[in-house]
Amino acid sequence: MSALASSRPRGERSFVHYLPPAGRRLAGRILPARACLRPVVALHGLGSTHDDLLDVARRTGAPTLLVDLPGFGASGPFPRGARLAEVAAELAELARAQGFARALWWGCSFGGHLALRVALDRPEQVTGLLLVSSGGLDPAPSPALAHAFREEHLAARSPDRLARELDALVGHPTAATRAFAARRLRAHARGEAGYEGVARAAAAALADDLPRRLDEVRAPAVLVHGEEDPLVPLAHARRAADLLGAPLQVLPGVGHLPWLEDPPAVAEALRSVAQPGARPLAPAGPRRSS
Repeated sequence: MSALASSRPRGERSFVHYLPPAGRRLAGRILPARACLRPVVALHGLGSTHDDLLDVARRTGAPTLLVDLPGFGASGPFPRGARLAEVAAELAELARAQGFARALWWGCSFGGHLALRVALDRPEQVTGLLLVSSGGLDPAPSPALAHAFREEHLAARSPDRLARELDALVGHPTAATRAFAARRLRAHARGEAGYEGVARAAAAALADDLPRRLDEVRAPAVLVHGEEDPLVPLAHARRAADLLGAPLQVLPGVGHLPWLEDPPAVAEALRSVAQPGARPLAPAGPRRSS
């Protein structure tokens, strides 16, 4: 069952979709086509919402399904103990139900991990991948990283400590990234930051086997990565590009949030891969095993 409502600006629609059988809620926005481009499914990162991808999506002009991932925005909570493959399957079902059964999947950070998982498990639905500072690239994440995302650790952060840790995710501060950090701080102060969602999603990502199976992903891909990304080192993106047989665009002076730090560059990359018959979405070349 899906309920759609009109939203501004013109032609955009907000949606709320209830997944059977449990009725879990996924929400987001649909942007109509303003150019002859492939349909796009857009997935944001942890602690974010689809609103953070709107600028790039509107600049691009492709028909786009922007989703609030479980645990964030207007969607329902991230299911406790859920496997990432289960969440990816629900996103694939949502895309099909909303008329995006075959689409280019654009994933940012954690959203990139989910997009890769959809491509691995539902290849018939994925015409290509644009992975921007993507998660899911490290086959051996450190125990310290898992500890940092534990639910009780996140809940205990003071606003000052949270500010410092957010700053560590921004390699090149801009008005947009400062606004992002301020939004997170305000939400944390109100108890609305969704840190249960961050913890549960991170736990699912760290337990997922996708990073060890990148060479099994057959969807053609393009990677865009911040040169100064402190969260997902550039070396991981280079290894993933090699395994995927994918081109890698490195953005100088950019950290972990390219869609906020350099929206024109990300929009240009998205527009390029969304072109019908675009060369970057030709079948990928030979892949090397890890």
